[in-house]
Amino acid sequence: MPMHPAQSLLYASGLILFWLMPLIAWTLLKGQRDTAARCWFLGTASYAIVAVLFVAQGPTGHWLQTGALSAFSTLMVLLLMESMRIELHPGPVRWMLVVVVVSVDAVLMTVVQGEFGPIVARVVQLSFISILDLWLVSLLLRVIRLHRSRALVYVVFVALCLIATNLARVYRYWVYDEPGGLGDFTVTTNLAFLANYLSVVFYSFGYWGF
Repeated sequence: MPMHPAQSLLYASGLILFWLMPLIAWTLLKGQRDTAARCWFLGTASYAIVAVLFVAQGPTGHWLQTGALSAFSTLMVLLLMESMRIELHPGPVRWMLVVVVVSVDAVLMTVVQGEFGPIVARVVQLSFISILDLWLVSLLLRVIRLHRSRALVYVVFVALCLIATNLARVYRYWVYDEPGGLGDFTVTTNLAFLANYLSVVFYSFGYWGF
């Protein structure tokens, strides 16, 4: 079934937003790009790749794309976490840990989709990402206390919004047996769409403000 023109416009504007906002913030950071900043914006680049894969997978998706979506979603949060960890304890990025966690997640989500279907795989991944996001929030709060950054408060706010909408989608699956995909356009998924669109702006310019 072909995509409705309004849906195509929504996705296209989202892709532009996901790539443009981090690029603008990265450009504004000229002269202040340390290891933590590079790690943070590599995370936003992974977020943009997730958006591309989501649009490319179509209404049903494919097991390869499920693994890739899971991998880049996890990579995004892990890189943001590493950025905040470096702010607290300066040092190199723990690339080996990042690669291992991302690889295991991609394989497990591919297996889960093969055994239980894409909906269950989505629910498991949303649950895992929510746990990582909560961990990210705890790191952000520590950095806020250390540096007295008001800009990062906005990042915490949008991260909590993402956690809330992701867990709402998981809840609706377990209680009402509804898949909760972003392409379903229910109240819950519409809020999730809005949270994702806002998050790329806050992740970019909240960090730039920090």
